[in-house]
Amino acid sequence: MKNRDMISFAAACIRESEKPRPEITWLKERYDRFCQKYELSSKEEADGLLYEKMYAMKPRKSTELLKIRYWRTGKHLPVSREQCISFGRALDLSPEELLYLIQYYYDRSDQVFEAGDTQLPQYLERKAVMDELVKEYLEKVHPNRLIQLRISPDSLKSNLRHIYFTDAGNYIYYPDPKRDWNRHIISVGYGSELERSLNLLGEIPRKTILRHIILLGMPYLNHELLNQRLKALGYAPLDADHTLRGGERLDWLLIRLLELYEQECTGREPEECLIWFQQVCRELDQYFLEQRKNGLRFMYFKALQ
Repeated sequence: MKNRDMISFAAACIRESEKPRPEITWLKERYDRFCQKYELSSKEEADGLLYEKMYAMKPRKSTELLKIRYWRTGKHLPVSREQCISFGRALDLSPEELLYLIQYYYDRSDQVFEAGDTQLPQYLERKAVMDELVKEYLEKVHPNRLIQLRISPDSLKSNLRHIYFTDAGNYIYYPDPKRDWNRHIISVGYGSELERSLNLLGEIPRKTILRHIILLGMPYLNHELLNQRLKALGYAPLDADHTLRGGERLDWLLIRLLELYEQECTGREPEECLIWFQQVCRELDQYFLEQRKNGLRFMYFKALQ
């Protein structure tokens, strides 16, 4: 298989992404169960009861039920984790189902941490996983790259932002002598966001964590290891049937990308493997950009534009 096969997978991924989200089908089954349990004869009745269970009051007008309908049909999602959990509890979901709702339907981690949670055992465990990823990443930085970026080997950690930022650029931009990656000012705007997400604070999209795991782990990464790290950080592992909140079948694509990576790069030198993977990611990113499918640009983030 060649790189062009990955583009054919990308085209198929777009077609797959136009299908209904499996998570919405799953939610509809729980909604139907809810209707049967309370012997409700109409969706309006059911939505009204869900609203009442969530807000401890009856809806004052019919338009207030629209958000319940939008959530259960997937047209919109709850604006916050708390609202999503409240919706799940109103549906009488079991603890296991509530976890699925958060990790799959809502596409987030099972738990969110704030600044006051940094001494919790679960936070410390997950932070240790991310810290180890960062440590291994910095250990892999080639001395020639440090010279190019004007970074001292003794100041790797304090320059993590710029190393990460310029590395990320290699996954979406083709080499261009006009683009000067050496100026540290170009990455300043991404500093606080990178620090927050690497510290696992606040609501962090699963796609962001996927990018971190890929970028920090390459070239020593495969499907199994990626899944181990996703689960260790509280996120759902790769699943071909899982979709992003917008319905994109990113997992479906990444599984095939990692399979192709293993086929093409087993036995090669690590540097060759990294170059191959970055090249394929650039081709994919360009293709999704041309197709206006920004939700599938898994290595892109706003600060890189």
